[in-house]
Amino acid sequence: MQGCLWSRLPSDAKRFIYMADDNKVAVRAVRTFRLCSKTGLFLDLFETFYVPSFRRNLVSVSRLDKSDYHCSFGNNKVSLFQNSNIICSGFLIDNLYNLDLNFCNEILQTSSKGTKRKNK
Repeated sequence: MQGCLWSRLPSDAKRFIYMADDNKVAVRAVRTFRLCSKTGLFLDLFETFYVPSFRRNLVSVSRLDKSDYHCSFGNNKVSLFQNSNIICSGFLIDNLYNLDLNFCNEILQTSSKGTKRKNK
């Protein structure tokens, strides 16, 4: 998969995601994805559940908070910050905030989240 840094099978405890209606959906893999922003910074999403039945890519704000990111919401916009640096932004579309991110296809520095991309 594009932007996937690594993948593994889910543990028994993480084989399903339970939905609000008490239904459960199967997790096919647990992956780390690298996403790039127009600001030149990247965002690594660790322990991401790959669920083929989901039609959209969803990111948990609480998981971002635990990874030292800060989200600002207002006026149908969202901004994602780390260490006071804006990582990316997005807009409210169809009742979901859509971040302006892409999968990275470039060689990137091997350091922590929020690092500038290397020039080719």
